Amino acid sequence: MHVRPETADDREAIRELLIAGYGTEEIADMIDQLRDDPGNLISLVAESDDDGKILGHVAFTPVMLDGHSELGLTGLACTAVADSARGDGVGSELVHEGMVVSQHHGAAAVITLGFPGYYARFGFEPADRYGLVCEYETPRDKFLIRLLEPSELEGCTGTVRYPQAFTIHAAHGR
Repeated sequence: MHVRPETADDREAIRELLIAGYGTEEIADMIDQLRDDPGNLISLVAESDDDGKILGHVAFTPVMLDGHSELGLTGLACTAVADSARGDGVGSELVHEGMVVSQHHGAAAVITLGFPGYYARFGFEPADRYGLVCEYETPRDKFLIRLLEPSELEGCTGTVRYPQAFTIHAAHGR
């Protein structure tokens, strides 16, 4: 398996993977909307070395901290792994590589809404420890941050804002 940026040829396979993984078209639609936004979506796939099949997908998108537009923050939007590849480290490899690419693009931190038990393995911790809150109503322990460049976040507190595509998704109870 190897991880690489998605291509236009991967989009249908990614869409199918997202629908299968989340049980709805909602996340796939959100990723399509994020692709249409010129805001530097990072979209990576894990591809089988044997047959070229897409085994997993991860997407990161820029997010904004109120009052700190100069601060580079990236949001881990979603991760999906094919049933046949679960437990093989595909999701972990995608998240790790996505954080490397995010840092290369200037991100000081990665934000996600997710399960603390899962994301702790990647160094995520509650974002409220740094004075950050989510624009959406979400349990505090599920709004997480992974610092990539800790010094850039010093003195920066406030509300994290997501791209418009997330608004519809959040309204449906993400």
